[in-house]
Amino acid sequence: MKTKHISNSVLLPYQRDQVYDLVADIDSYQEFLPWCETSRIIDSNPSVVVGEVRVGMSGVQELLVTRNTMEPHQRIGLELLQGPFSQFQGEWLFAELGSGCKVTLDLTYQFKSLVLHLLISRLSEMIVNRILYAFSDRASAQLTPCM
Repeated sequence: MKTKHISNSVLLPYQRDQVYDLVADIDSYQEFLPWCETSRIIDSNPSVVVGEVRVGMSGVQELLVTRNTMEPHQRIGLELLQGPFSQFQGEWLFAELGSGCKVTLDLTYQFKSLVLHLLISRLSEMIVNRILYAFSDRASAQLTPCM
């Protein structure tokens, strides 16, 4: 199976630090992220957060545990500790942009299972887009746009 790389961005009319805080709030993912059934922070310190997210799609449930390296208001690095991938690295990037910010989700991964690879790989860009739009919707519900 080939390693897959996906990167997508969204421009948001909110302050970078506020959007960073939304993404860093793993405990609330289950309230708004598509396919997210449960989410919680397992361990944290100022620079590293270990988070657990249970996702379900097309009858398949998986548990993902990631070590998230926190660079406040700039970047969150993602490293898989447990989950359905033989390889998984990613990052959230947050850049100030005029009266708002640019948020990028960048992922490189390879599934352990051929079945998951066949089931999800063709949908992966749609999945990343849905995740970005879910955060955008969450931001519009909770944040005040920049003026």
